[in-house]
Amino acid sequence: MSPITKKSVFLIMFPLLAVLMLTSCKEAVKPEEAGVLFVNQLVFQEDKDLFAANFSNGEELSEEINLQKKTLVANIVSDINQFGGVISSEQTEAMVELWIKKMMTTTQFQLKSLKDLGQRQYEVYFTVTGLDFIRSYQEMTDDLVDEMLNNPEISTNNYKLGDSMVASMTEAIEDIRQSEESVKVSLILEKDGSQWKIDPKEREKKATQMLLAFLSGHGSSESLAEEMQKVVQRSMTEAQNMIDDEYKGKKEKTSRDENKPEDSSSEKEETSGEVTIETEETYDTGNDSSNEKP
Repeated sequence: MSPITKKSVFLIMFPLLAVLMLTSCKEAVKPEEAGVLFVNQLVFQEDKDLFAANFSNGEELSEEINLQKKTLVANIVSDINQFGGVISSEQTEAMVELWIKKMMTTTQFQLKSLKDLGQRQYEVYFTVTGLDFIRSYQEMTDDLVDEMLNNPEISTNNYKLGDSMVASMTEAIEDIRQSEESVKVSLILEKDGSQWKIDPKEREKKATQMLLAFLSGHGSSESLAEEMQKVVQRSMTEAQNMIDDEYKGKKEKTSRDENKPEDSSSEKEETSGEVTIETEETYDTGNDSSNEKP
């Protein structure tokens, strides 16, 4: 057996040292590129390996933001159900998956600018052209209200109401279009050696804002909730007007029927049978006493 020399030790250790040196000398990708990687992973589930390699705890972070996305969509689905219908977990999950799929295939974003915040932090700005959710929500609400008016049983059965809501919303999401307006969002990244990281609290806030922009075309949950409430109020007002008009029409018809004159062509029933009329007549017999002689 040959003795181990310093030369042989060096030859054995050199490849490992080279890898370590290359790894330690690796530069982080530019903040703009890191921002795009984050959006692609959060929204489109793309570049998973690159994301994991360029973000601290990248694989764990990927799982966390994916869970955050599904939770957010599920919460919005719950908010949609403002009529009180019962929706099963399976129905909710199916709507979540459909909505996310439409988001991944129908939306887009653009990198706009970069701001150096100092202390190795950067804010990356994007414009997002998301889904026109409010238009679809209006269509769903109108369809559901019409169905409730035509079939009153639905409004008294929470299970049927839930099924009707899911059917209407599913159809609306399948036909959803891209919004005509864009939303500006941003992401704050911090350089961590050769990788990037995001403060957990900041990440949750910014990721939610970004997801809302893609999912609904709105930049905040407050503005989305406000628009949804307007849709419901408008639909309920229109439904009430329809009910009032129908009631008014029925009332006017009843009033006309009550004031309608009797048919002049109808005659009273005549009594059948013969009627004998007796008359008293005075006949001149020629024996008038006033003409008698004494």
